[in-house]
Amino acid sequence: LRVLDVGQGLAVLITRGERGILFDTGDRYPGGYNMADAVILPLLNRLDVRVLDYLVISHKDRDHAGNRRAILQALPVRHELSSFDFGRFTTLCRRGQQWRWQGLEMAVLWPQQPGGGHNNDGCVLQIRDGERRILLSADIERQAEQRLLALEGEGLASTLLVSPHHGSRTSSTAPFVAAVAPRYVVHSAGFMNQWGFPRPEVVARYREAQQWVTGLDGEILVEPAADGLRISAEREQGPWFRRNGDWWR
Repeated sequence: LRVLDVGQGLAVLITRGERGILFDTGDRYPGGYNMADAVILPLLNRLDVRVLDYLVISHKDRDHAGNRRAILQALPVRHELSSFDFGRFTTLCRRGQQWRWQGLEMAVLWPQQPGGGHNNDGCVLQIRDGERRILLSADIERQAEQRLLALEGEGLASTLLVSPHHGSRTSSTAPFVAAVAPRYVVHSAGFMNQWGFPRPEVVARYREAQQWVTGLDGEILVEPAADGLRISAEREQGPWFRRNGDWWR
């Protein structure tokens, strides 16, 4: 699993061989620059991914859905799942949906009912392999977190969390953090973004976890390991000025 460095946005790619699942697509800007051409499609080509079994668009915000059409045009997509009704080929995500893929169990935990594709309607996906869990929490905020806690309780516990809403102060409430209790947290947030994501108070709430920020650490690669998960950041590799997010200092 890879949490891609798509600036201020989200894209998570899960691959095995020539097949993949893409959760969100990053942003497409008015000037034409977009994260499909800059990041996602080159990576799919490099990994030799020929088909997406699932394209999940958590909600309709442009920093998550901006490259939906480009992805659909670039390679075969067998199933599309979203909290927003993009058209007749879109299946609306709903709590309770499950499927197995390449030995993994995919479970939609939220929303209870399809909504309008807003933050608190976002598809929340938990990925399980029987030993480890990864939680993709889209842009849900306090209200959805509270409802998820009431519905799931200890079922929210996950080894790794991609933090809700890029580390916004309106998300990652203390009860939600305690229930998920992640060992690892990835904040998908742009370098020097105008909102200051992830917010310092949110980073502090996850103080028991090891944390990464895509805008500083680059793409985050997550692989299974005997003791849990093996996680590496793109900027831990390469020349010194690309490491640890310190190259601008």
